Amino acid sequence: MCNKEKFDKKSAQTALNHCKKEHRNEKRIYECNKCGWWHLTSDEEYVEKVYLGEEDLLFKEKWMKLKGGL
Repeated sequence: MCNKEKFDKKSAQTALNHCKKEHRNEKRIYECNKCGWWHLTSDEEYVEKVYLGEEDLLFKEKWMKLKGGL
C-alpha cells in the first residue's frame, strides 16, 4: 500500500480543480496500481519506467552481437 492521500476518481478531480484555483503544482490525477485509489501528481504526464536486470542487459548485448548490431 502507498502512503499518499487516497481519493475516488470524482473526488480526485474535484481536489485537482481546487488545487488549480489555489495555484498549486498538481497537474493531473492517476489511478495507483499499488492501492487502486486515485492520487494527485505534479508530473506533467505519465512515463512508464522499465528497469532491466543485469541478466537482461547481458542477453541484449549477446543478441545484438548475433544480429550484427555491435
